Amino acid sequence: KEGLVGEGENKFEIIKVPVVPKEKNTVNDTCIFSVENKMLKGKGKSVFTGYKKLDVFYKRYAKGKEEANDAMKAFLYKGSNKFNITDFKYDGLDDRDKDLTMDYDFTLPDYAQVLSDQIYVNLNLDKTLTNEEIDIPNRKNDEVVEYKFINHHTSKFELPKGFNIKYLPPNDSFHDDEFGYDISYKHLDNFIYCDKSIYVDHLLLKKGKFEAWNKMIKQLNKAYKEVVVLQVSK
Repeated sequence: KEGLVGEGENKFEIIKVPVVPKEKNTVNDTCIFSVENKMLKGKGKSVFTGYKKLDVFYKRYAKGKEEANDAMKAFLYKGSNKFNITDFKYDGLDDRDKDLTMDYDFTLPDYAQVLSDQIYVNLNLDKTLTNEEIDIPNRKNDEVVEYKFINHHTSKFELPKGFNIKYLPPNDSFHDDEFGYDISYKHLDNFIYCDKSIYVDHLLLKKGKFEAWNKMIKQLNKAYKEVVVLQVSK
């Protein structure tokens, strides 16, 4: 992009604004939670950098005083529209030299499926880019992206007492030079980890890339539907 710089009376210069690399615009979110009946309950920490932080900043100050924190909390919502933040604090929003950190406690009612001897839990609480396919037949122009970014989300799920793992979803990934993701699962001690990273490394998605983009989104949508299955210990 181009910028206009004033250098004195009636004197200006057009300069190229450097592109901010995706590594500077990030969300790093980690939450640890357990299941109680059908409800998830836990704590999380989310760190925003670069343009990701600015998104929260502008959203907060565009709202009135009473709605400001609710505007910030909206960046943390995940799982379903029943997601509820019960405690919330933040640091670094007004300090340009610090990342924005948001700590939160949450509940997510009616999320897990509980049967007599099995529990089904989808650990993909965040579903960035879900259903973001491009309508290729009706799309005439390249697609402009506001900025490059990386989103990283880790779900740490505590196994309930008396249950073993019956099914752990497979790892999945899609890599292109301009976009992609990685999702991995592991069982360590008494926890199941779901680790996901998504990256977008372009500002202009050319029409020639639309089919590859849609292929990634379809694969990602399928990965988002994977669930962990727990079985009562025998």
